[in-house]
Amino acid sequence: MWQFDQCIARPGSESNQFPLSQHLWTVGEQASAHEKGIRRDLLKLAGLLHDMGKARNSWQQYIRKLGPGVHHAFLGAALFFYLVQQEALSREDMRYALFLCRDIACHHGVLDDLSNDPPWFGGWEEGALREMDLKGFHQFIHEACPRFSHFSTDAAQLEQDLRKLPRIWRKWSLKALSRMDEISSALPWTLRGPTSALIAADRFDAANIQPDPGINADLAKGALAHLEQYIEAEKERVSALGGGKMAQFRQQVQHDVEHLLHKESTPITILQMPTGSGKTLVAIRAALKHFVAHEPGKLIYVAPYLSIVTQTAGNIRHATHLEVLEQHHLSLPDLKETESPEGPLLLMESWQSPVVVTTFNQLFGAIFPRKAQESMRLRALHHAYVIIDEPQIMDSSVWNMFLTMLRPLTEEMQTQILIMSATIPPYRYAFGLESMITVVSSEPLPSSAGRFVISVDPDPKNVDDTAQWAQEHVAKSGSCAVILNTIADVAQVTERIQNQKDPTLKLFALHGAMQPLHKAYQLSQIKNAMKNHQPTLVIATQTLEAGIDISFQSILRARAILPSIIQAAGRANRHGENSRAHVKVFDYIREDGSSSRHFVYRDAIMREETDALLTGDKMIEEPDIPSLLNRYFDQVFERNHYTVGRQRLIDAACGQWSAVAGLEPFGQDTFILRIPVFIPLGGPKDQPYLWIDDATQTLMQRFDVSVEEIYERFIEPGFLRRLDFLRRKQFLNLLGRFMINIPLKQELGLTEGNPSLGVQRLVDIESYSADLGLGHWYIRHAQDEGVIL
Repeated sequence: MWQFDQCIARPGSESNQFPLSQHLWTVGEQASAHEKGIRRDLLKLAGLLHDMGKARNSWQQYIRKLGPGVHHAFLGAALFFYLVQQEALSREDMRYALFLCRDIACHHGVLDDLSNDPPWFGGWEEGALREMDLKGFHQFIHEACPRFSHFSTDAAQLEQDLRKLPRIWRKWSLKALSRMDEISSALPWTLRGPTSALIAADRFDAANIQPDPGINADLAKGALAHLEQYIEAEKERVSALGGGKMAQFRQQVQHDVEHLLHKESTPITILQMPTGSGKTLVAIRAALKHFVAHEPGKLIYVAPYLSIVTQTAGNIRHATHLEVLEQHHLSLPDLKETESPEGPLLLMESWQSPVVVTTFNQLFGAIFPRKAQESMRLRALHHAYVIIDEPQIMDSSVWNMFLTMLRPLTEEMQTQILIMSATIPPYRYAFGLESMITVVSSEPLPSSAGRFVISVDPDPKNVDDTAQWAQEHVAKSGSCAVILNTIADVAQVTERIQNQKDPTLKLFALHGAMQPLHKAYQLSQIKNAMKNHQPTLVIATQTLEAGIDISFQSILRARAILPSIIQAAGRANRHGENSRAHVKVFDYIREDGSSSRHFVYRDAIMREETDALLTGDKMIEEPDIPSLLNRYFDQVFERNHYTVGRQRLIDAACGQWSAVAGLEPFGQDTFILRIPVFIPLGGPKDQPYLWIDDATQTLMQRFDVSVEEIYERFIEPGFLRRLDFLRRKQFLNLLGRFMINIPLKQELGLTEGNPSLGVQRLVDIESYSADLGLGHWYIRHAQDEGVIL
């Protein structure tokens, strides 16, 4: 049997060993550093015990490659509860201890619910204690945390003591988790701060990385100086494009709001400025000034979609000269030979950089984590300045839940929040926020500076009408985007234009049923065509709507709901570089006479309120949009407060974490199971590597694989297990660049549907085309699918 002081936490080398005792001690100290009183002791104990199971002889054999793998988390969870139930704790501290016990049991996997059975119940292995040096372990606990060192070193006796725990566990659960039926009492328990502290301490020590301290006053002052130079250069650039009036307006409104932002009288600020008036630069400047006067922290910019993360990260990097981390599900750090290969990935996943640019999905993962690993990001929000861009895109069903969680976030993490948009949905239905919010609004856009006008076309359009209409707009204005509600609609209109288009016209389709590499390639080609002043027509779903920095001179938008239409209008004449652009809203009618609108916009209240505001004779100037959107949101939320999510937060605080785990910002994914499908293509038949960018090419060379071989390696038995942590993550990242997440009912028609595989493969390659992605298949098989983000 391995003596406790000889046990290791992970493999090392002759010169660099990783004793288990050192790892447990470090995690206990670091996890509890920000707690006080008894909770500090409890969190420290959780850190000391979380990997106790690694002291088993069988685990020490496994880590030295002398035996099979064994579970290790359940043993620490059981001993943790055995030790804390000996204490006379308050009901609140009992609840704290129950949650920590669950965290120990789940610290490498999915965060489970608290149930009547203790969390180690299903994983308990008889005899586990008898293969441990309990005397050595007892001495370690006694020295590190003497208060919680009262346990027998006789394995048989300790096993007997632990068998009594399920009854005590149920008693504690009844007492600690009941009587919490108000959101006010539940809210402090909905933020996974202790979970985050424990998981971050464990992963950081295992990877030998230090938390990034964030932006201090000196760093902020230097970045501000660079930012001022950037703003001046940007003003000259826009003026040179012909947008002098817009540049002048931006300068004026930025000046008007900045002194109000600097007051920071509340932890949450809502910044309302017209689209295109320079909100991002104002927000970055406000964040840097915050760090000049406050404790160091991270600047975290959160964008709606992946499509604008790279663009925004580049802009902030260029404007401030700060180190910027871009984090989303496809991002990968610079790969170097390091002592600890997990380090670069953990730095990224835990947001360890002065500036982080990420997506709504990743922020939701931090606040509503499904896996223990996701909770690490919560630590990065401590003293952070978080900028949330265009939040009105969130689904109304999650809006109030998200806002309500900002309260514990600002109170417990001292996070400063800036929400920015031209207009946002009401926040009065979120719990307890009104006194915590300051609203800063700029002057509305003057009518003379309006970049576009929205009107409703009275005549419904079918596929032929739309195809012809779109080409007429390109002929008049030079560029046009047609945004339709479903993938099938996009494919049908694109096909119709392909059969009749002027050969000089640059035609592109863009939607979510395109492989990520393909979609990125399409976007680059659209930008190139417009940069070269070629007549350009893009047929797209809502993929094009939010944040993509492409400026069209005309936009045709199939009737949607008002916020979506306004988002689409934001792609029109973005810098005011041309004469006023036209945004036409129209009723798109399929060949069978039906409308696809309700497939995507399922909330009847939102559709009805949109229709009440967008009548046939309506001409909407850009300066009128904020008041129009406010009326829309007021009407919608008056008819449905969307407060049902409060009960889900209460359930989570009572231990039913699955009520909120993995909550998605765009709502629909919560209810629709999607399956990743591998698309074995890197380009069209005659140019099979056309879409593959340099980073992807580097990964393929690292694994010495062709496109087709990527999937073959993935399904090869034992292949992933043979890779170390870093290379496994690299390979899965490479795989993800060729995947589309497709709803289950459609996936069954595209793949063999092998239930034993986590990722399916597209069977019929012919169903994917360079022009339409899977669009043609959707025409025949899935007319109702709208958005795959």
